[in-house]
Amino acid sequence: MGTGHRTAQTGSASTLGVAMLVDDDCMILESTTRLLSALGFEVIEAIDGQDAVEKYRACPKPIAFVMMDICMPRMGGLEAAGVIREFDPSAKIILSSGFTDQPLAGAKADAFLPKPYTGRALYEIIQRVIQGEVKSCLMRLGVYGTAANDQYRMLSP
Repeated sequence: MGTGHRTAQTGSASTLGVAMLVDDDCMILESTTRLLSALGFEVIEAIDGQDAVEKYRACPKPIAFVMMDICMPRMGGLEAAGVIREFDPSAKIILSSGFTDQPLAGAKADAFLPKPYTGRALYEIIQRVIQGEVKSCLMRLGVYGTAANDQYRMLSP
């Protein structure tokens, strides 16, 4: 079971950034790490919420997003998401679970991805979470671009 950094196997030195993947299931860690690496992310793996919090705080690079399971030993995803958000209010967090009856009210997360998920579903949720960050940055700058026609317009103050 890997619990460190894995670098994208894209053949290029640049990546889309660092993604943190948190799950206590070794098979999910391995398969999802491969998917994220193929998408161009450098992946930090964590085996539970406590491990994730420690690695998030220690990471010298900005983390593009954290994807974590809800049910894990030591510290679950809901609690870990709250701790990470206290440390970094701008953290992008995707929660995931195979149990659809999980209480998510008040969860400190940007999105939820039910298990099992496909590579396409994973890609789409990541794109939505990251685009949300790009959009909010553009809005803070007073500029908002539409991807459909590449036209930009100023937002009123």
